[in-house]
Formats: sequence, C-alpha cells, structure tokens
Amino acid sequence: MSFDNKSGLCGGILGSCDDESLFDRSFWYSFIIGVVFAAASFMYYCAPWTEFQKRRSNVIYPLRKKQNHQKYTRKVAELLPLALQEKRSKELSRMLERLIPRMGFTELCKATDYFSQDNILGLGTTGIMYKAKVPNNTFLAVKRLYDADKYKRDFVLETMIPGRHSHRNIASLLGFCIEKNERILVYNYMSNGRLSDWLLHSDEGHQTLILGWPERIHIALGLARALSWLHKKCKIVHLNLGSECVLLDNNFEPKISNFGKAKFINQMLEDHVRMRLVLIEKDVYDFGIILFELITGRRLCPWTDSCDRVDGSLMNYISNKLFTDSMDFSDVVDKSITGKGFDHKILHLLEVACDCVKPSIEQRPKMVDIYKTISAMWEGYRPWFDSERLKLSMVCPDQMICGNEIECIC
Repeated sequence: MSFDNKSGLCGGILGSCDDESLFDRSFWYSFIIGVVFAAASFMYYCAPWTEFQKRRSNVIYPLRKKQNHQKYTRKVAELLPLALQEKRSKELSRMLERLIPRMGFTELCKATDYFSQDNILGLGTTGIMYKAKVPNNTFLAVKRLYDADKYKRDFVLETMIPGRHSHRNIASLLGFCIEKNERILVYNYMSNGRLSDWLLHSDEGHQTLILGWPERIHIALGLARALSWLHKKCKIVHLNLGSECVLLDNNFEPKISNFGKAKFINQMLEDHVRMRLVLIEKDVYDFGIILFELITGRRLCPWTDSCDRVDGSLMNYISNKLFTDSMDFSDVVDKSITGKGFDHKILHLLEVACDCVKPSIEQRPKMVDIYKTISAMWEGYRPWFDSERLKLSMVCPDQMICGNEIECIC
C-alpha cells in the first residue's frame, strides 16, 4: 500500500487496493461452502454413527450379561442338581443344621485319635471310615471325605437323604462337620461291619466269618424293605448299591448307606418315563447281585463292570447259567448253608435273584413285589431268629405293604 500509484517502479501499475481483506472474495466463498459441506457431512454420517454405537452398546452389554448369567446358571445346575449352592461353607452348614446336628472338628479329631490309622474301619470310593470313641464310652463311625471340592455333590446327598428320610434299614446320620476343606459325616457304629466283610473274596483261601441262612434271608428282607420304601415313598433311587454299602448292626439288621450317587426320580419330566424305569431297575439289578452274594457266600462282580479284585469268573459262570435257562446252581451255593433243611428256600431265593438280573428291564420285578415274596419266605424263620439267635426288637412290623403302597415308615 505504501507504493500505491508511485511512478518509476518496475513493472506495470498496480490496480487500486481496498482495505477489506488480504484475500480474494472467491476464497471466502469457497471456504464458507467447504465449512457448510463439512458440517452437513458430520450431521449426516457422524451423528447417526455415534447414536448407533450408543444404542449397540445398550443392546450388546445386556446380551453379554445375559449369556454370562446363563453360563453361570448351567454351571450351578451341573454342580448341584438339588438346587443347593455351596457359595460359602457357612451357608451350607446353616442349611444342614436344620436337619442334622453340627459337630465340632476338634471333638471328632480327639474321638478318632486324630484320624489314626489304627481306627480305620474301611476305605470307600469317596472317603475313609473311622471308629470314634466319645466320652460316654460309646462308639461312632466317622466318614472323612477325601476331597471336599471333588465330592461336593456326594456330601450334600449323603447328608440330605438320611437327614430327611428316616427308616430302620437306612443308616442313621447323627451329625456332620464342615471345617475349611474338611467334610465329615458321623453315623452310628455298626458292630458287625459291612456285608462285604462277611463274604469270601477271590484272594482269600478261607472264610473266617460265616453267616447262617436265617441271617442271610433276614438281610435280604431288610434291603428289599428299604429299597421298596425309597422307590415308592421317597422317589429316590440309590444307583450305587453293593455289599460294601450295606452295614450290619449287632442284630444283623441291614442299613443302606452311601447315597452320593442317588437321584430323585420325581424331578424328571413326564416324557422321561423310560429313563426313570432304567434307573429304578438299576437298583433291582444291584439287589439281585447282593442276593447271589448271600447265596454263594462270595463277593461277586457284575459282568457289566470291571473288577479284578473280586471273583469275576464266578459271576460269569452264573450269567452263563442264566442265559441257558439252567436253574441248577447247586455247585455255586455256599456249602455252609446247604443240607440243613433250607435247600428249597435257597432255591426260591435263587429264582428271585435270577429275575432281578434279567437282561430286559421290563422283565425284572418291582421292589415292592420282591419284598412281598421275601417277606413270605421269612415268616418261618422269625420265631427262631428272635428267641434263640438275635432277640430282635422290632420297631416296625415286617408286613409294611398295603396294596401297592408302603404304609409304615420306621
């Protein structure tokens, strides 16, 4: 501007300049148009995308939250089918205390001499059973589970079922203990131990404990009574029945224990009738194996299982007899009970055992009918059994069947 309209300068004369701007008007027109276009583009693209992202997050987050909740619910359902969550041991303990007394860990340690090996009564699949002596000079049986985390469901079932259902042929649960990772169950002490202790194993050459025939039929009767009651009244199947699960008191009254694998058949849907039948008949089959063990006096191995510590060859022999429709089992019957006037009764019980292990589950009898049959067999032995041998004190009458229902709950 200082050189405006000055002569003598090189080049042509500049045109007049005004003071409005250093830029041409076209620049501003272009600039304004660009700004307007950019703003319009932002409103058209960016604002809707921001809103979309906002709405998407509002949809995805609850969806993910719902999926995580469903996974958690499935895990809980798999862990405890009884709908009991062991979030904290205190919660579980308070729940169980409504059914069974809680016992102190310190007192149980003292009673078992701190779980000494000298007090071991037996080894099971889920725990070790110890003999415990309490201050009043009486004995208890204390079961200490191996792994609290691994056997959570077993512990709850073994606590809940005996705690809620009391019967003369179900092992009575006196108390429980939850202490950190320890899970302990306390039962009445059974002076005659387990039924398997009275059976000859494959690696034993001579049987030191021998059961008479009246004791054997009495044990069969008690087991049939308990299973009938569980199936009809409680809608429970044991699914782990064996001679190691049968405890004998001083009167040889059998007590079923080990309910860690049990199931509640009333919780199944109506369209699962076939599955319920399979589960019930599994108990019938296992009961039939116990009958064979009582008759042969030996610990048997079902041909569907793999047990190399028991006499599997004998079970295979019996199965061959069954499949060939041969009822001549005289060569496998325990010689200590034959020739004493019971042979016809032994044959009758053999027929019941064969019916229980038939391959087709539709051909197997119901436990209620089995109980009726064995109860009729027992009638001739009860006077002798009561007066001369055991002097049983019957809490409930033996005849517990009214039609198809079990009336007496002991």
